[in-house]
Amino acid sequence: DLAVERCIPLFEDYVGIAYEDSIWWLNAFTPTQEGWEEGDRNANCLVFQFDASRNILPVTGTARGDGR
Repeated sequence: DLAVERCIPLFEDYVGIAYEDSIWWLNAFTPTQEGWEEGDRNANCLVFQFDASRNILPVTGTARGDGR
């Protein structure tokens, strides 16, 4: 949850619109337990879209500057 919270401020700069107003969803990849134990504290933010059935949609291109 902390990783996603830290991704939110980066979202608007990347996509070009506030997260709350966007069609994109946000999540983060975080270290595995093993990675954490070895000192990995990095998380990677990611954006994605769902269809009406809440299936993740394939995305081509980039969300950077998308403004949606």
